[in-house]
This record gives sequence, structure tokens and C-alpha cells, in this order.
Amino acid sequence: GPPGTGKTHTLARFVLTLALRGERVLVAAPSNVALDQIALRILEIGRRDPRIQRLLQERQILRFGYPKLAAVAAAEVLYPDLQEVRAVNFEIARLQGQLDALETQAAGDDQPAEVHERLAVAARQMRELVRHRKDLLDQHVNAARVTLATTTMCGVDDTLHVSTPFETVVFDEA
Repeated sequence: GPPGTGKTHTLARFVLTLALRGERVLVAAPSNVALDQIALRILEIGRRDPRIQRLLQERQILRFGYPKLAAVAAAEVLYPDLQEVRAVNFEIARLQGQLDALETQAAGDDQPAEVHERLAVAARQMRELVRHRKDLLDQHVNAARVTLATTTMCGVDDTLHVSTPFETVVFDEA
């Protein structure tokens, strides 16, 4: 339909109705901006509806991925354990820098075994951190009643291929 006719609001209401019935819903859209528009409508409805506010406060609505709109990025109710996930991501980035430096060092033929050992330790730490981040995300996706993710994330991120299946999948063609 034409712009301004309430498509996004209707979609948000539909998804929330299913969530209030206890269904797990995956909302997919081709772009982060389209998902953010749906998330904004959900937040707006939540300000007026105590049942939706409760879902938000209980972290039952998850914006998975990379929001583009500042208002959605700032809405911590859409991101369970945001501080812990950010801390793990920061540590992964720091460790990646360390790994890159060690790999450069290890590239020389005459490098001591200590460099190769440090590289092995850092690689093991990286695997553990990545596994920890995946466990965190799996836990949040499995606990959420509504998960919003781009169609790309739905296809490439195995976190969305959860052990607790979604009863309903909604695609917003934006």
C-alpha cells in the first residue's frame, strides 16, 4: 500500500498479538531501517499498553543485529545483557588485534617458539570468547517471544536457527 497507510503499525500490532498469545515470532525484513521502523512502532505501542510494556521490560522482544536508527539503538529494552555483549565484543576486537600482531610476528621463519605458543593461546582465547558470545545470543534468542532480524541475518547467522522454533515467521517486504 501507499506510504502512511499504517502498514508498519498493523504489522507491529499483529506480531504483538501473537506474542501475547505466547507464540514465538521471527520478524524479518530486508534492511535494518525497515526493522527499526517496526521496533519503533513496538516501543510506541509499549508506552501505551501495559501488556507490551511488560514484554519489553522482561526482555521478551529482541532486536537482533545492527540497528541503524539512533532511537532503536538507544532502547536498551530491546537488547538483553547489552553491557555484557558489548564487553565480549570489545574483548574479541582487542584480542583480534593481538592475534593479527602475533600472526605477523610468527610469519618469520626464525621466530622463537614462544611467539607460536602465544599465538596458539590467543587463538584458543578467541574461540572461547566467540563461543561465549554465541551462547549469550542463543540464550537471548531462545528466551525472546519476538525476534527482529534482517533476512540476511536469518540466512547467515546460525543463532537464529534456535533449538526453540518460531511458531510464526513474518516477512516485511519494506
